[in-house]
Amino acid sequence: MKLGLASLIPIRLIMLTLALSGCRHQDNATGYRLLNYDGTTKLWTVERTVYVQGQLQHQRLLVSCVSHIRRPEATIEPICNLDMGRLYPLNPKVESWQNNERLFIGDESDYQVFAIHKDEVEQGKP
Repeated sequence: MKLGLASLIPIRLIMLTLALSGCRHQDNATGYRLLNYDGTTKLWTVERTVYVQGQLQHQRLLVSCVSHIRRPEATIEPICNLDMGRLYPLNPKVESWQNNERLFIGDESDYQVFAIHKDEVEQGKP
């Protein structure tokens, strides 16, 4: 059975789509993900995944909620809310506010602030 040019185009489009979606998947791997919340201690375990020198690096952070800030109303609440397992994308503007003591997750208009109690890089994780 011979395949004509018209029948090869959909196959090539499918292959191209799969190849491109694989590339985007790597970009979607970076961000913050809630791994655990301990209601007794009020501590959150958050994984931060970023590229460092072309390699994915996983940081495990033990944090506590400081505040949840919503703008432009400047609403500040002492309650944080992260969904278990959801990937929160990195935001360069919000990332620039961070230091060794504070973690910011969200965007400029709606973000949560956490105090960092422990920060460790996970070695050997794919």
